[in-house]
Amino acid sequence: MTDEKPETVADLVASMKPEVYQKLKLAVEIGKWESGEQLSQKQTANSLQAIIAYESKFVEPEHRIGFIEKASLKKTPCEKALTAITTDRNN
Repeated sequence: MTDEKPETVADLVASMKPEVYQKLKLAVEIGKWESGEQLSQKQTANSLQAIIAYESKFVEPEHRIGFIEKASLKKTPCEKALTAITTDRNN
């Protein structure tokens, strides 16, 4: 990141280096900064916002935090019923 203070999350993300992203991820994962100081709730929330914004711009979807590949999931009974209803309407 530069010495200039970013005005928006978009500015922050545009100036964020991959190393900073990795450090934020680790801090959120363990709940502490590198110094050992505990993250506050606000710091955690802000860090998560920055991580998500960074990932949406620079990280492929399958490598983002929380990614679930829907193709590998089994359909629930509700989803099966909805698919059947939708298919019947389209025929």
